[in-house]
Amino acid sequence: MRGRWDTEEAKLGHTIVLLRTAPREVLAEREATWAVELTPNMVVLGDPLPGRSALDARHRTSPR
Repeated sequence: MRGRWDTEEAKLGHTIVLLRTAPREVLAEREATWAVELTPNMVVLGDPLPGRSALDARHRTSPR
């Protein structure tokens, strides 16, 4: 198997999936999200993080 799956070849030649990992871009975004200092509005009102609002998504260009 190829892609985002970590695999190990068994003695009989069967592939055993050990675990699935997220793409590096996703992991980097998660780390950046946790590093952002939360404002009171984010904590109390649930405001989205910078760059994650619906308005930001509307102006973001799709890679497809």
